[in-house]
Amino acid sequence: MHHRQADYQLLLSDILSSFVYSLKLAMCDLGAGLAVTYTSWACSNGIPSAAICSGSTALWTGVTCSSGTVTAITLFNLGLTGTISTSLGTLTTLTSLRLGTNCIAGTIPTEIGLLSSLSYLGLGINQFTSTIPTLLGRLTKLDSLFFNFNSLTGSVPSTLCLMNSLSNFGFSYCRLSCYASCLSTVATLSTGTASKCTSSPTTGRLIIFIIIIIYISNFLLLFVSLHSSHFRYLKTLSIIASLNIDIYVLIDFSTVYCCSYYLYPYFPAHYSTYDFPQ
Repeated sequence: MHHRQADYQLLLSDILSSFVYSLKLAMCDLGAGLAVTYTSWACSNGIPSAAICSGSTALWTGVTCSSGTVTAITLFNLGLTGTISTSLGTLTTLTSLRLGTNCIAGTIPTEIGLLSSLSYLGLGINQFTSTIPTLLGRLTKLDSLFFNFNSLTGSVPSTLCLMNSLSNFGFSYCRLSCYASCLSTVATLSTGTASKCTSSPTTGRLIIFIIIIIYISNFLLLFVSLHSSHFRYLKTLSIIASLNIDIYVLIDFSTVYCCSYYLYPYFPAHYSTYDFPQ
């Protein structure tokens, strides 16, 4: 009987050691993938050179700890590049991930959907491409979710409606065609030009096409004299564009305007602070 208990304890210890080891690897992978320059994030052969947490005290910059585990990562407005490692999905104790206002590229890892304790996910103002992973719908504790100012395409998946706790959701100024109508119940919803999805995506494409024409016309207005009658049609389009239409969704903010708070004054005055999440 005592031998069996000892075996169980040894097995539990091995499992715990493996879990802690995987967390350390994930943190090093994240730091390497994003080219984090903090000296505290130094790793050797994929293993941290120093402890990440000491009890509830974080020893790594931008990290929050609780009982020796990582509960939050805040790497906001640091000019980070690269991509997010898929091993991030092993950091299951995370409750907050703030990577906004950087230049992070690539796709949003599906593995983020494994972070079941996550309540805040801020990925706004970056260079993310592709679509929003449907697996994110598993994050039922998520309260705030921000994708603003990225190059995401496709539609916002209906699986996100499974997030019963979601009260703040922003995906404006992306290239998303539409969003699931069930998301209309979210208390604070920032959709930009995206509309509710219908059975046909034709309408969404038509709207994007019209906005492209408006944007091109405004670009030409900067260089062409409008005194000539040949450019009267540009004047008409300019009037349309002067209505509070968010044509800026087509500008690749993630390439031109990411990396710095200092660029905020250059955004149109009608942008709210909600459009600049962490």
